[in-house]
Amino acid sequence: MDIPRDYTFLTDVEAGGDAQRKQASAATNFSAAEDASGPLVPFRAPPMPKTTVSRRYASLDYDASHITSHHLPEWERQMILARLRKTSPVNTEEFQRRLVSANARNGRDHVRRVCDNASKIEEERNLHIEVEYMREEQRRQTILYKHQHVLEIRRTERFLARARKWCTIVVCHAFISALMQERQVQNALETFGFLMTPMIKRFLALRRRRAEAAELTQRHHRDIPFPYPHVIESMSGTFFEGWPASLLEKLVEKAKPCYVRKGNFLMHEGDVGRVMFMITTGTVSIVLRKKGPIKKRTKDNSSGVFQMKAPCYVGEFAVVCKEPRSASIFCETDVGYWAVLPEDYEAVAKLLSADVASKQREATDVRRRQNLQRFFPLHVDFLRKFFYFERFSDEGLAKLIDNVEPIVLHNGDYLFKEGELDSSAYFLQDGVAVMRDHDGKDTRVSKGSCIGVFECCCGVNEAKRTSVVSVNYSDIWRLKREVLTEVGMSEPAALIHCRNAAKKDRASQIPLDKSVSWFFKKDPYMMFCCPTNVLTRLFEAGTPTVFLNGERLALMGQNLNALVFVVNGLLDVTMARSGSQVTFRVSVTSKSLNEAALMGSYASFRGLSRVIGAYEYAFCLTQYVCTVSSFGLTEAVLIDRTQVDAIMPSQLRSFMHNDERAKETVRRAYKQQNAGLLYNEQQFSFLHDYKELK
Repeated sequence: MDIPRDYTFLTDVEAGGDAQRKQASAATNFSAAEDASGPLVPFRAPPMPKTTVSRRYASLDYDASHITSHHLPEWERQMILARLRKTSPVNTEEFQRRLVSANARNGRDHVRRVCDNASKIEEERNLHIEVEYMREEQRRQTILYKHQHVLEIRRTERFLARARKWCTIVVCHAFISALMQERQVQNALETFGFLMTPMIKRFLALRRRRAEAAELTQRHHRDIPFPYPHVIESMSGTFFEGWPASLLEKLVEKAKPCYVRKGNFLMHEGDVGRVMFMITTGTVSIVLRKKGPIKKRTKDNSSGVFQMKAPCYVGEFAVVCKEPRSASIFCETDVGYWAVLPEDYEAVAKLLSADVASKQREATDVRRRQNLQRFFPLHVDFLRKFFYFERFSDEGLAKLIDNVEPIVLHNGDYLFKEGELDSSAYFLQDGVAVMRDHDGKDTRVSKGSCIGVFECCCGVNEAKRTSVVSVNYSDIWRLKREVLTEVGMSEPAALIHCRNAAKKDRASQIPLDKSVSWFFKKDPYMMFCCPTNVLTRLFEAGTPTVFLNGERLALMGQNLNALVFVVNGLLDVTMARSGSQVTFRVSVTSKSLNEAALMGSYASFRGLSRVIGAYEYAFCLTQYVCTVSSFGLTEAVLIDRTQVDAIMPSQLRSFMHNDERAKETVRRAYKQQNAGLLYNEQQFSFLHDYKELK
């Protein structure tokens, strides 16, 4: 067991030391200043705390039999022995003397002076701290300024470095651009010199030859006979047939003479020229260039030589139209001729009679068609760019090209007129034409356009809705329906694609204006079922389409998958009546009618409406109750059933399924073949119930 120990010590003054004396002096001054000579109070030390064995220092050979023994560590044993060690005896007299002197010294004034000194020292210390703080703050501000200045210098240096780099890049780019531009200029000059040098040489040679020809003509002017009217009439050919002598004389009065040596070409095949030559002396040969890779314009590379002796004329069609030369003229001997310019010819041609002008125009058209077939035939690539002919093979397109016919039109000529029946397709290869409607509005038909493919490939004899008029000259190719059908029989997939593309293009031309939408909104079955806003949305969601002769718009017993609004056309309707099928023909037009006339017009439908499938939809049937076929061409708007269900309000669909009274009204209108009944009984309609609900 631990035995309590009671140790009694004197105050710290006995032990001596400056610290103990200061503490004792302070205690004496504040607690017992008047009782300085009192007896000393012994100090009793508190009992030592109970020591415990630390588990960190437990012996490894710990045994339960020694649980009552108490083992102290060495450090604790040394601490206890130091406390028990006896101190040297205290000198009581010396202690009392020092205590008295301390009490006498530590009076109120002394304490006050000590406090003042302490306050002064504290103020000095605070002042010193403040001075040090200000000095350090100034130092920190200086360091911060230097740091910011260094950062600014670094930013400036980086900016200047980037500026120098960009300056280098810009200068290099400008230098390289200048070099490239200089190189391009040099290349352009080289190319210009390469291209222009032969042209300049040719121009100089041509000017030299013209000068020589002018000198030669001046020298042999007397040897070139003048083409008097009787000389022109004696020339071979029919170009001037029927011309009066006065006009012939007026034609040649501004002609220019020229003299050409033997072995030269008067003109070359394929060149575009507008001058006619009246040869009055010499012999020329008409030659054609051989087909092949050799393109030399020489007599050796020509074939079909045909000689003509003076007096004669060549190049007569050049003054009429801008056509390339159909042949080359070679001078077999020295030739003298008179050149007639096109403006001189046009000034005289205006004075010709109608019969002569018609004959000359016919002869000119024949030559133009020949040149069109020879120099400007159709190519496969030209037809391939039209989406109608995408599926045809090259062989099929080549067959089409072999069977097309050339057409040449003059200014103001009609290709076809409005109201005419024409089953051919036309390709505008060159020239300008306009498409003119019944209001006189012209739409430009650009070069390379295709007209009339729908009538040609779909077998529709539809009257033309517009007229096509030529402006100036137009070169056109005509493709007949028989040719396209014959070629399409060998390629049926391509012909079907051509028909579908033509039908799609024709459907896009259906005029869906307000009058057409008015017919849809005033349909008896649709008015009986839907409000105006829903009908407008249904009409806008429809797809324009056309049905050809014999195509079915609806088939009896087939699922109701669409509503077909008929815009224009003839329909063959087959219905089941009294155990037998009845077929009748209905004509649908898009002419404007008032509401009363519209209600009367539905009598011919015998209970149907212009919207095929409207009765079935109103009566909630899932199949068509009649067969409707197109007789000729029928224009319509197709509204898919899924679109109808998506646009129709759900509450209105619920009324259509559950309102037996309204459904009975629809059934009576159909059985009695009186669609006007739906107009008179609007108070029993699905729309009336729907409006009351809202």
